[in-house]
Amino acid sequence: MASLESTLVDLGTAPPSNAYLTPAGLKAPEKWFPRKVLICELEHSERYATRISSKLDLGRDRHVAEVAANDGCLLQYFKIRNIPCMGVEPTASTAAAARNRALPLLKIFSASGSNGADNS
Repeated sequence: MASLESTLVDLGTAPPSNAYLTPAGLKAPEKWFPRKVLICELEHSERYATRISSKLDLGRDRHVAEVAANDGCLLQYFKIRNIPCMGVEPTASTAAAARNRALPLLKIFSASGSNGADNS
């Protein structure tokens, strides 16, 4: 598995949100968790696609779908291997970046609870 060593942002630690303490819980130590966002370097995407394609025996008879596909940086490596793939991305500008890589992508966003599909 690829290691996540690059920190994007470190917000320290905090207890879980909405984890309200009971009267008995007020006497016990409160659990705190790190709020750190790490990033995976791009070369890890290619290595991951290689490993998972082998492990799952992915080929032309399989299909890879990625939700929150962003600019397609992971899907491009499945496309190179001729594995059918599709990304789903709600952000128009990011979806456009994936389309610039000639990756099939659905731009879907539902802010109002309706389908909101926009596959332009």
